[in-house]
Formats: sequence, structure tokens, C-alpha cells
Amino acid sequence: ASAVPTTAGDSPAWDMGCAGVAVDQTPLQLQIQRNRESLEKKLLVRRPMTTLVEQGIMPEYKTSPSLHMQKTKLERAKMGDMLKSKISHRPERTELVHRHILEDFRPHVDPSLCDRQRQLKRAKLADSLASQLSHRPGPLELIQKNILHTDDPVEQAIKEG
Repeated sequence: ASAVPTTAGDSPAWDMGCAGVAVDQTPLQLQIQRNRESLEKKLLVRRPMTTLVEQGIMPEYKTSPSLHMQKTKLERAKMGDMLKSKISHRPERTELVHRHILEDFRPHVDPSLCDRQRQLKRAKLADSLASQLSHRPGPLELIQKNILHTDDPVEQAIKEG
């Protein structure tokens, strides 16, 4: 069924072929007042113009929009060129693995096994460091061997026993 405008009295109504079509006849003043209140709230939380200019969202006060657009295009092109340059000079994956920046990835090995191996390596390293720290001499031994120095009276008392 197509909508056909019909005039009933002063205002047109849309006849959809159904008897129960209702036309919204509420005054627009109420909706305009709501929109005005909503706009006032949004304007209160809006960032100031100086902030928008500093962030490059709006052009400076006496700058034409076309110059602002051209400036942003040039800045983006410059950034793109710089990123391309940096990407072309970045090291290969093998070098990053060799310098221990990236982990050695083995596609033929199950990832859960690689994870367990990494955990085992960490645990062995932690055990090794703990044992080395337990054999490390204390401050009294270091003072007796003249490795660590303190005030003269304290140092003499420790050396004499």
C-alpha cells in the first residue's frame, strides 16, 4: 500500500490504507526547548577554542580553512615519509632474535611446548640466581677483606673481631 496525502481540515494527514493512522499534533515549542537545553549542556562541556587550535582540530583564528587543510596534508605526508624511512631501515627478524629482542619462532613446534620451555628456562635462571646470591659474602666479610669501607672506628672493630 502506498502512502497518499489527504487533506482533512487545515493540516495534511497521510492515509496508509489503514484506519488507525495517527498524526503527531504536539506543539514544536516543547521540542525546540528540549533541543535548546541539550545544546546548552553540550556547549558547557565543549573544549575551548584555544585548545582546539592547539590540537590542530581548528585552524588558527586568522588562517583560511584552505591553508589549514594544506598544512595538515603536508604534515601527514611528512609523517608518512618519516615512517617509511624508519621502516626501510629497521633490522631484520633474524638480527632481532640474535639480540634477544624477539623470541625465536618455530612454526613446526606446538606453541604450548614453547611456552613450557620458556617457563622452564625462567625457573632455571631464577634457581641459578638464588644459589649465586646465597653464596655471596655478607657486608662483614667484605669489610674484613677491605672490599667495603665504612667509618674507621667501625671498620677497626670489625677487623679486630
